Amino acid sequence: MKTKLLYIWQDVVGLKDLLTSIFLSVTLTMVGFFLAPSNNQTLQLLLGLVGALLAFFINAKRIQPKRIIQKEVRGDSDK
Repeated sequence: MKTKLLYIWQDVVGLKDLLTSIFLSVTLTMVGFFLAPSNNQTLQLLLGLVGALLAFFINAKRIQPKRIIQKEVRGDSDK
């Protein structure tokens, strides 16, 4: 099966990886937010941010880059 790739913000991403990372980020952020007591907005914000950071690190480790970098050797035309 061929991987479907998308071009977003000058980068190439896999559709499956994009959707799973969005789902994981939203889920961990909301879990962190709802773990805090409803009368403590500061703790809700803090735990939501911790969930978002945790999701960022998990996604960064789990998803590999899709771009292909090719080096070109150019001759010195200045000399």
